Amino acid sequence: MPPNYEALRATAPALAPHQRRWGWALAAAIVVPGLGVGVWAATESGSSNSCVTVVIAGPIGGEDLQHCGAGTRKWCTAEAAAASGGNIASKVLAACRRSGVLPH
Repeated sequence: MPPNYEALRATAPALAPHQRRWGWALAAAIVVPGLGVGVWAATESGSSNSCVTVVIAGPIGGEDLQHCGAGTRKWCTAEAAAASGGNIASKVLAACRRSGVLPH
C-alpha cells in the first residue's frame, strides 16, 4: 500500500446510490445474455434424435446440411458408403453416429 493510502481513501468520493444501481444494471445486462449464450452453446449439439445437421464451408459462407425423419437413415447410409473420399462425407458420418442414426 502507498504510504498515503488512508488519506487517498478518505478523499475519494463514494458512488451515489443511483450510480451503484446503474453499475449493477449494466453488469447484469452484460452477464445475463452471456450466460444464456454459454448455456445454449453448451447444450446445442447440432443433431437431435430425429434430425442430423452438419455445417460445412460453402462458397459464400457456411451451409447447413440437414435431414430429418424417415430419410435420415438412408442419407446417413449413403454418406457412410462415400465417407472414404471426402471431408463432407466424414463430417456427415460423424454427425449420424453422434445422433444415434448409425452405430458407432
